[in-house]
Amino acid sequence: MKRRKSVFAPAQELSLDDFMPAMNHQGGHAKLEIADWSGLPDHQLMRSEMKHVLDQTISGLPENYKSVLLMRDVEELSTLEAARSST
Repeated sequence: MKRRKSVFAPAQELSLDDFMPAMNHQGGHAKLEIADWSGLPDHQLMRSEMKHVLDQTISGLPENYKSVLLMRDVEELSTLEAARSST
């Protein structure tokens, strides 16, 4: 009651039931669509810039460091497996 009387209360209250998926004409549930926030443009730009910096940095490494990095992070070898493979 206190919130309803507040000056910050919305002019109209919405029911969560209004946002539930409705039944379609064949008796099945309609698909509830939720926005996909994983591909925001600023996040894509930051990932692209980070990839560019990492590619440049990795290409500048000496070959023995590069191979260890690839074995550990790309091939997902353990430290012991990478050490055995690099010798």
